[in-house]
Amino acid sequence: MSARVKGIIDASQRVMDSMISKAENLPEFALLKTIPGIADVTATRLVAEIGDINAYPKADSLIAYAGLAPAVMQSGQMTGEHMYITKKGNSHLRATLYVAVINMIMSKGENMITRYVPKKKNSGLSYKAVVIAGCSKLLRLIHAMLRNGVCYSEK
Repeated sequence: MSARVKGIIDASQRVMDSMISKAENLPEFALLKTIPGIADVTATRLVAEIGDINAYPKADSLIAYAGLAPAVMQSGQMTGEHMYITKKGNSHLRATLYVAVINMIMSKGENMITRYVPKKKNSGLSYKAVVIAGCSKLLRLIHAMLRNGVCYSEK
């Protein structure tokens, strides 16, 4: 590895460490860390990308902000059943959620998302569509937790 690349990696690590130390003082950070599969870096990125949860009165508005809302295109006989996500939103938040869900699936830990994803997979959706559905589910969970100020619990 070249010295330039090593310097960039070290600088990136210093920035992330600084962001984590600042995020640790926020109540949102502690709440997000209670979700199995969410660690310091992911919680920090989620806090940074979501911002003030009060800006999103409903979970659907946060999902739309992330660009995970379905794009409905109806015309004439076309019913719009084969929908795609809009991708008109915060791509950094969307990518953070995607990686978080993939990591949850791969770790084979037990939580709400890892139980939801196989159910969706059995409905005949593609792997990517299933992960996107998991992202929406995770974002709904995060919205509820942050709006109500409660920790994650299995119920």
